[in-house]
Amino acid sequence: MTVSGVFSLLYGHMQVPSANAMCQLPLTLEPGATILEAIQRLSQSQVGCVLVLEQQQLVGLCTEQDCLRAIATGVDPETTTIADFMTRSPITLRDSEALSTAWQVMQHHRLQHLPVVDQTGQVLGVLTERSLLQAVDPDIWLEAPTQPLPSGSSAYEREGIDRRRFYDQLQLRAQREEALNRVIQAIRNSLDLDTVFGTATAEIAQLLQADRADIIQYLPARPVWKVVSDSHYQVRLTSIAGMEFADDANQPISQLKQLEVVQLEDVAQHPDATVSQYAQFLPGTWLLVPLHFEAKLWGCLALIRDHQQPWQEAEVELARAVVDQLSIAIQQSQLYQQVRQLNETLENQVQERTAQLRKALDYEALLKRITDRVRDSLDERHILQTTVQELAAELDVLCCDTGLYDPECSTITICYEAIRSDNFATAKGAVISLETLSTIGEQTLQGQWIQFCSLSSPLDAFRAVSHRFTILSCPLIDNQGILGDMWLFRPCDQCFDDSEIRLVQQVANQCAIALRQSRLYQEIQAQVSNLEQLNYLKDDFLSSVSHELRTPMANIKMATQMLEILFKQMGVFNHESSRISQYFKVLQDECQREINLINNLLDLSRVESGDDPLTLTTKDLQSWIPGIANVFVDRAKSQQQTLLVEVPSRLPPLTTDFSYLERILTELLHNAFKYTPPGETVGVFTITTSNHLQIHVRNTGVELGKNELDRIFDKFYRIPNSDPWKHGGTGLGLALVKRLTEHLGASIHAESENGQTTFIITFPTEPM
Repeated sequence: MTVSGVFSLLYGHMQVPSANAMCQLPLTLEPGATILEAIQRLSQSQVGCVLVLEQQQLVGLCTEQDCLRAIATGVDPETTTIADFMTRSPITLRDSEALSTAWQVMQHHRLQHLPVVDQTGQVLGVLTERSLLQAVDPDIWLEAPTQPLPSGSSAYEREGIDRRRFYDQLQLRAQREEALNRVIQAIRNSLDLDTVFGTATAEIAQLLQADRADIIQYLPARPVWKVVSDSHYQVRLTSIAGMEFADDANQPISQLKQLEVVQLEDVAQHPDATVSQYAQFLPGTWLLVPLHFEAKLWGCLALIRDHQQPWQEAEVELARAVVDQLSIAIQQSQLYQQVRQLNETLENQVQERTAQLRKALDYEALLKRITDRVRDSLDERHILQTTVQELAAELDVLCCDTGLYDPECSTITICYEAIRSDNFATAKGAVISLETLSTIGEQTLQGQWIQFCSLSSPLDAFRAVSHRFTILSCPLIDNQGILGDMWLFRPCDQCFDDSEIRLVQQVANQCAIALRQSRLYQEIQAQVSNLEQLNYLKDDFLSSVSHELRTPMANIKMATQMLEILFKQMGVFNHESSRISQYFKVLQDECQREINLINNLLDLSRVESGDDPLTLTTKDLQSWIPGIANVFVDRAKSQQQTLLVEVPSRLPPLTTDFSYLERILTELLHNAFKYTPPGETVGVFTITTSNHLQIHVRNTGVELGKNELDRIFDKFYRIPNSDPWKHGGTGLGLALVKRLTEHLGASIHAESENGQTTFIITFPTEPM
């Protein structure tokens, strides 16, 4: 009957109290009783246990298993007390509890005996599984094994025989349980089948007094039966470990394949010759127990001993129990092997993936270095030579070279190479015709990479590479066409994988960018050089013309001055509104304008040449700046403008060439008054920071656009339609201001917003 069936049966008697099913008047002992006394009482007990009471209180239970455990330890049962081996503080049940509750408690705690107590804790009886079932259904019959005693024995002799027989049975059961426990322990402690098999065969051979105990594995693929473990205890017997038996179509083998236990009383007397033939070296009675799991035969446990000792049912059961444990061991070992194999596979995958990630990181780092180098440098030679060296080292190739394409001659010239093998000859400077490369040259012109290990036309003329190396050719190409190619060489038994090819393609793209940038830079540099040459020629021409015009203009000015004296003596200028006076005034103004233009050109040329040394002095700006600004007071009044000067009293002294600074400030104020409408303000301010001193010249009523601010310091540039006073100018004033400011080691820039324009001169100072 199954556990669920028993519980269903008990559930129908839920209200039946447990007291109705207990065995009353159980046998009792005191804790000081001996093991032998307990065995004697157990032989008289109907429930298989003895209650241990101390001062009428239950302190423990003594069962057959407790006695077995004590005997297995080797103690003397006549002197050893049960106190050391009994089950202490047993679980109890109240007599009012239902049968179903009793069954649940026994199943949950795996109890064979459950004492029943009343409200005061006094023991009333003991419940067992048998008593529970008989209380539910009296027709349930459980066999009580008995064995007849020899006739004619006295009561004393019968008691002694019963005691000795029971003692021997207990000891045998204890030995078998201990042997089975050792097999189980071996399975728990080791996943090595050889160790488990060795322990199992040795234990069962010794316990069952078998001449030989073997574990035989069935190998259906061959098909044979192979002895994988052998234990024997007679010197004359030899080991048969590793021996193989044919998979004959006889009855014992058929029974094993049907997972049946096979017993052969005397193998020599077996009618099948395929079986009796083994009697020559394996005589006796055989016990073959199939070893299987998941309904699949794995092998068998073979036990052999003298044919005069037939196998008992208890021995067969023990062999079955051992085989069950071996099945568990085999399953555990196979699972362990699978897990280990999976772990090894996973570890290999992890290592492979880690290597791939490490390689990818190395490739990424290399590509970043090359990209940074391309971005930060325009030196084609340095970029490409360093690139081929790093790429050759990263991919561990024998050689890496880069050739530049000449579209006019349809050739490639090897310009850069990195050789990492002593057997590789240099080919730097070699010129290769694309026609010589045939298919490879065509694919290069089409912008395709190619990997090959032989050529129809050998290239031994410049490098012995034919039929001896794996070669990867990758073009250097951009949106404007082919710039060259890159070749990498490896031994012929090694190929380039996809990740390496992708890296080479990315490196080739960066090299193409570097080449294009370098060539554009060279073109720009050539254009800049030409422009600088033209600018130098222009400045030289202007300087020469200015020098040539300076003397005539000086003579013209002197002549006009003489004419002015003569005309005054003649009374020609008595009327200022006369035409002669007006014409003479125009002559004087234009003469002075041309002289100023010539002087500005000469000063600008002298400053740009750097031949004009500085005369450094140190002054306080608090008194110096107002002196420069006072010159423009009358002009501000005449033009209805306001002049503001704000210089802090705690201003550090400035060391510079004040003749240049005076000219700069004067030119800026002159421009401010020239372009400021009436009613507006012109101001001079100073600002100091921890590292700079700034002089601001600001005028309101005028705001410049961004395009005008970008060009305001260019030579000969004049802001159109922004001179309300019609003073005119040469367009060199602010250009000269910028050059003079830079000559002083300062800087100048203009800002214009909110209806005002400010020119800011910045001098660096020591930290305060």
